[in-house]
Amino acid sequence: MFDKKCNHFRLIWLAALVALITGCGGGDSGDVPEDQIRANIRVFAEGDGDTHVNVQLDEGYSNFWEKLVLAAGDILQASNGSETKDLKQDSGLSNGEPYTTTFSDDAIDTIYSVAFKRENELVTLESSVSLPLGFMLTMPTAGQQFNHDDEITFVWQNDDGSDSGPDAEIQIWIEKKLCILDQWLDPVENLIPAILIETVADTGIYTMAVSELVRSTEVGSAISNEYSCDLNIELIRQVAGELDQNFNGNGGIVGQQIRAVEIQVNPPADDE
Repeated sequence: MFDKKCNHFRLIWLAALVALITGCGGGDSGDVPEDQIRANIRVFAEGDGDTHVNVQLDEGYSNFWEKLVLAAGDILQASNGSETKDLKQDSGLSNGEPYTTTFSDDAIDTIYSVAFKRENELVTLESSVSLPLGFMLTMPTAGQQFNHDDEITFVWQNDDGSDSGPDAEIQIWIEKKLCILDQWLDPVENLIPAILIETVADTGIYTMAVSELVRSTEVGSAISNEYSCDLNIELIRQVAGELDQNFNGNGGIVGQQIRAVEIQVNPPADDE
């Protein structure tokens, strides 16, 4: 089984978004000791031939963390063994945004290393992870419609035709788009965070009630069953990597294969 703390990585990206919106955080890495830096690193592919590397650095301890930007001379670099790239923030966003880069390759078992290098110091913190096996999501199909009282079946196939087996796991995430929530009066788009709904055995098929996809969670209200709603669903196969032990132990590095599909959920069928 995968480390349970990996399940919360998407909530960490939500925290980064909140900090970005509210203007919180924004110190630099210059004088922060390595053991006070939390690094959350995602290396992920989405089936389009590319691999993306995202790194979020924070300073702090316990439950208090402040976003960090790189001080002048400090750099983040990622390598896939044949190419090395510097990670950059999006120039159009504020200092709460993660550092990113993209490689034009998504071969399985490729080992990605992510290095944090400090100016004028013989210090390089290096973490690594390999990409898990890719897969194809064959059901549901894009635009497929379901009622609140339906069941939904997910079907996926490994790229090499093999079986993963029950010891591996698939995470099911959703984003609620253009939805009316029970607690809100107006449709809200892109403000509802991605939510982990289930972690299931990686056996290639899983059936669940649509009502489970739209239920209330600790980070979002349930979707009203009186209206239609677009849902973006992601299936994620995830493996944990090796985070440099000199970082704060609350961070981590994961490799992910992500496959997404958008469906529509409608009010329950009329019994008449």
